[in-house]
Amino acid sequence: MNDGFDLSMIDMSQTVPDSTASLISAGGMVILSVFLVLLFVIFIRYKAKIMPLIAGVLGYVIFIFMGSNFVISILPDFARPDGMTGGMEICMTSLVMTLFYTIARICVANIIKDRYKGPGDVFIAGLGLGVGDGAVYGITTIMAMSVLASSINHAGLEELLLNTGLSADAAVDLYVSTISPLIHVPPVVWLLMGISLSMDMIMNIGLMMICSGVADGKLDGRWYAITAVINFVMLIPFTFNSTNYTTTAQAVVPFVIKAAMFAAFAYMVLRIDKEKLGSMLSKDLKGYTYERMPRFGNLRKK
Repeated sequence: MNDGFDLSMIDMSQTVPDSTASLISAGGMVILSVFLVLLFVIFIRYKAKIMPLIAGVLGYVIFIFMGSNFVISILPDFARPDGMTGGMEICMTSLVMTLFYTIARICVANIIKDRYKGPGDVFIAGLGLGVGDGAVYGITTIMAMSVLASSINHAGLEELLLNTGLSADAAVDLYVSTISPLIHVPPVVWLLMGISLSMDMIMNIGLMMICSGVADGKLDGRWYAITAVINFVMLIPFTFNSTNYTTTAQAVVPFVIKAAMFAAFAYMVLRIDKEKLGSMLSKDLKGYTYERMPRFGNLRKK
């Protein structure tokens, strides 16, 4: 993948701009803040139980993390995303991810529909699915980038690439795939990435609401396909290609497109919720009782 490029072509005096490090941290704070606020509101306001959250997280691990990566690994060379360029790579990755997100959503919605009927249970299951790419991937990536940026600025690029025991090919791969975007991508991209991943988390809650409506018979089966299309379209503008942008304009325009689509999706979910789903978002849950986690003492008595 790096034919014709070697270590001698790298300017070892390069450093990471200070604004990049600051905006990487800001992007991480956005993701973490949105996740914690959603978690608090869903548990406290909507009386969510813990098991739908676990079901959502397991759905992410089994279908998205393991399933999609396995399928990508067994695809023939001509169909693998890492063997493609530009838009084809983004579309193929988005297509595979959408397929497994849709399968996971349908499975989780049907698993929780009989026992966990509260609005909060549906919301927290959607958050469980969205937390993988949103919070876990986003925060771990941002933490890794922050450490790498600090290492480059303090020890220098030459020390990192030439004096850490990496082979020449490994050093070139590290530079091309990770260090070069960190240095050359406009700093604002890292903040926009944090906002974009936060939108993805919220989007997963809305998509789970629709899939839950289908599982409960409130919506017809075609909405499964509609959620898949929405998921696919929402992933394309900014999720997998944000570090390919080399100018601020190139980054801002796709982000604005994604933000506009997100706003339209949010409006659609609000309309569907009011007209078909029984106003889950505004439901009055005063006096609603929900099952608490059992205590070990109670378990021993049974």
